[in-house]
Amino acid sequence: MPIIRRFWRVIFGRRIDVNPKLVIPDLRGIRQAITYGFGFSMLPDYLCQEWVQTNQLTLILKPAKSVTNHIWLAFRKSERQAQKIKMMLGIFRSDNSFYS
Repeated sequence: MPIIRRFWRVIFGRRIDVNPKLVIPDLRGIRQAITYGFGFSMLPDYLCQEWVQTNQLTLILKPAKSVTNHIWLAFRKSERQAQKIKMMLGIFRSDNSFYS
């Protein structure tokens, strides 16, 4: 629901008023359920582009305004010097594709 609420607020300028009939906790599972006729949902382009091209899914709305989803990565401050944390921070700082 967070993705749907954000999409609705950005595209239509108001909060969505809906109670889902089915909740599937995995985006790939949602995509598969839609192909079986279990309704509709908002899904990211990267997950649906090929399925739309092969007519497994039907694109209902492709808004001109894009909806972004920010992902926050967190760790305990006490673990900042841990090797795994240093490695991940190094990857994120050196790869600008994480920020676009």
